[in-house]
Amino acid sequence: MKIAMIGSGAAGSVFAAYLRKGGAELWLVDKYKAHMDKIAADGLIFRTPEGEEVLTGFHTSATAHDIGTMDMVILMVKATQTADVMADTMPCIGPETVILTLQNGIGNGQTLQQLFRPEQILVGTSTINSQRLSDTAVSQHGGMGITTIGSLCGKTALAEQTAAFFTSCGFCAEASTNIDGLIWKKAFINLTINPLTALFDRPIGMVEQCEEAWALGRQEIAEAVQVANASGQSFSYEEVCDFVWQVLHGAREGTTSMRTDIRAGRPTEIAYLNGAVAALGKQYGIPTPYNTMMTQLIRTLEFT
Repeated sequence: MKIAMIGSGAAGSVFAAYLRKGGAELWLVDKYKAHMDKIAADGLIFRTPEGEEVLTGFHTSATAHDIGTMDMVILMVKATQTADVMADTMPCIGPETVILTLQNGIGNGQTLQQLFRPEQILVGTSTINSQRLSDTAVSQHGGMGITTIGSLCGKTALAEQTAAFFTSCGFCAEASTNIDGLIWKKAFINLTINPLTALFDRPIGMVEQCEEAWALGRQEIAEAVQVANASGQSFSYEEVCDFVWQVLHGAREGTTSMRTDIRAGRPTEIAYLNGAVAALGKQYGIPTPYNTMMTQLIRTLEFT
């Protein structure tokens, strides 16, 4: 299978590593050419709790214009970058190409629907925690986590086939028929853990170890559950808290992309997480003071 990974940061590199191990013809597409050149020349160092290995045989490019038509295109750029990368990505997408978004945040599938047939689009989420160590090294922290994939238009067979392929590559993958619930479950994790680690510049374990931090997280979750349920879901607040707790416990040694972005002076995805909860809260008439506050705090950090 010919796969283009659009965005080769920490998460993109971890997914690319597993797919390459599974035999996929992998193209890493990233605008940072020096990064791509190093992986093409030296391979990708992949570190997991089981050990470390060097994976080779990647095709790399700074652009998707000349890589040919792909069987699958996986979007791993930040949600804020989707519009910018799609013009460059279009040339490698044919009428039968599957477009899978594994991006964080709420609304990514709807963005793609403006450009492609719904039958081509899959939305996925994953609880794998990753960290970029250098231009040619990436690590997976904690357990394998679960990667869940669903179709925007109920094309269950395609989601199941894709999940089966991911499983054959070493993932713990499954298909879902509730795509909106899938997106919300991942958002509950990210809107809780990401801004807290970024705000206090601490690893994920801080949220687990600090009672006050987890109390803040539970308030964010409480508001998000109300908003999600107003949109048609039926989440239990306590069950969501238990779910998020288990994820952060398994990834406590890791960090988050939002913390990395703040450190590097880059824009974050806060508008697609806590900001999206606040915006939907206004739409449904649900107060969201904690998510609104967290959005404002992170945007202040971005400014400074």
